[in-house]
Amino acid sequence: MEEVVAMEPFREGKPLWELHLFNYPTSHAASSVILKLQHALGDGYSLMSAMLSCAERADYPSRPFTFPSSSSKPCFGKEQRITTTRFWRIWDTAVKVWRTTSDLGWRLLNVTRREDDRSAIRSGNPGIVSVPVISPRIVLSLDRIREVKNRVGSTVNDVVTGMIFYGLHLYNHKMGCDLEGRRMTLLMALNTRITKEFQSVKEMVEAKTWGNESTLVQVPIPSCADVENADPLNFVLEAKKIINKKKKSMMPFMMTRLLKLLWNLKGPEAVSLYYKDFVNNSSLVMSNMIGPKEKIKLADQELKNVCFFLTGLPNSVVASVMSYNGQMTVAMTIEKGFIDPKLLVACMHEAFERISDSANIGMHA
Repeated sequence: MEEVVAMEPFREGKPLWELHLFNYPTSHAASSVILKLQHALGDGYSLMSAMLSCAERADYPSRPFTFPSSSSKPCFGKEQRITTTRFWRIWDTAVKVWRTTSDLGWRLLNVTRREDDRSAIRSGNPGIVSVPVISPRIVLSLDRIREVKNRVGSTVNDVVTGMIFYGLHLYNHKMGCDLEGRRMTLLMALNTRITKEFQSVKEMVEAKTWGNESTLVQVPIPSCADVENADPLNFVLEAKKIINKKKKSMMPFMMTRLLKLLWNLKGPEAVSLYYKDFVNNSSLVMSNMIGPKEKIKLADQELKNVCFFLTGLPNSVVASVMSYNGQMTVAMTIEKGFIDPKLLVACMHEAFERISDSANIGMHA
């Protein structure tokens, strides 16, 4: 269903959104609803807020939705944390300045010139946008992800990113593609809003944060010479290390302002060309969103699962990650005829099981 809807362009003279109802059973649910939205309407944060404003909790309709925390637990007490914060405040500022300068310079000089190598997950097909896609899904238990998170002192996002890193390595290995020495990067969508709390549509309109307040952060996909014998937890730890470095940089916020300046000077076509080259040169695009812990009730119908897909990108693999009601769904948009969907899903499941088993072994050692 998703594949058919994704390939149909928006009709001229019609709104930039469509609602498709498939009132027959599938392997996922008794019926399905697909809401197709043009990204020009807003980013995932804005659109999720709009959807929830039209819905209510299935258990207690009068109560607001609540959202899980993805952060890691602090490893020291309040007094020690205050002392540590004071001691490292100047150092932390210096690190942010250095990482921001380094990231910004590297991105401006190389991002539109350096292209990822071809691999089993990147065809490099120049006409990929018009190629049909397939949309497999991986559904995981959020509690099991948290077990790994607590074991390694990371975040939920670190665990999922590490699983994707590991799964991609397993897939390339099974496809006979040697990744040693190959350049592979992942583009991660990042919400640049200052607030960490979920806001209603009214609150975002009043704060002028409605719309596309997100940017893309380039993350190197770590290489591994012997993936079959590698420690699965190393992929999570490497993801944590890379993402933490990006958190120390103000580059995403600076790039947002520079792109707004480019828009004012050169127009939207220049910004579009920049993003086109940026995305086209990468191996994978990943976007994640935190959904409510409670089941959503929409038009008197409980939603069994909620996920989203990103389409129309020049990549062979796009991963859209969303939590909802105790589950984490990784929805993939993949190039039909190039990516083996069953093998890719199997590799992702295998990666998570190995990571989970390794975390449990370490916990009881």
